[in-house]
Amino acid sequence: MSAIPKSSYRIITPVNFSWSLKQIELYRKIIAFVKQIDSFRSPKVLLEQYSLPAQLIAFILVCVEKDLMNQRIVEFGSGTGRISLPLLKFFSAHLLCVDIDSETMHGLKRLLKSEKLDAELLLSAIEFLETYSWKDSYEVTIMNPPFGTKRRGIDIVFLEKALIFSKKVISIHKSNRESRRLIDRISRNYNKSCEILATLEFPIPPLYVFHKKKSHYVYVDVYRISEII
Repeated sequence: MSAIPKSSYRIITPVNFSWSLKQIELYRKIIAFVKQIDSFRSPKVLLEQYSLPAQLIAFILVCVEKDLMNQRIVEFGSGTGRISLPLLKFFSAHLLCVDIDSETMHGLKRLLKSEKLDAELLLSAIEFLETYSWKDSYEVTIMNPPFGTKRRGIDIVFLEKALIFSKKVISIHKSNRESRRLIDRISRNYNKSCEILATLEFPIPPLYVFHKKKSHYVYVDVYRISEII
């Protein structure tokens, strides 16, 4: 086993984390690919649009590699495609991208075409998504939902829709005791159990006028939520 290369985020837990050389090679390939994909050029504050660092995206995807490989996947809040495109390129042949922002959706459509990748695109607010229409169509939902700082509770709306939408959910949420208890309780309401794969710290750059610091550090938990067998 080999240590993960140094990066723009910090692993809080687990303390001893290591990968195989094959996983590290995949990690590096994903980083190189994601760095070619633009972040939000004019992020919308009400949608809490921000982009995860390429290294963090690669870390999450490699951590859940076995959950993603050759699965039917939906991404809630697909944004500019920094998660969608590596999913298609390295893991899955079938992907549905859902986002409310028509501007970023058009950009994602152009990018998919230029990369010769194919995905279904759905322009929709997550809260209005009729999940019964896709019953048993997708095995995994992956998402980086809004934290709920501008629209209180929107992170839980994303979570509950995802729990209905697919058998397994990969998601990140702010790391604190209250959130952990809430996510565990909601997961069990949908006959699913949640596991925290890692707790991470990473910087968010000043994107909006009210951001006064050069970077704001946040702590997040990476969740794998699965059906209780």
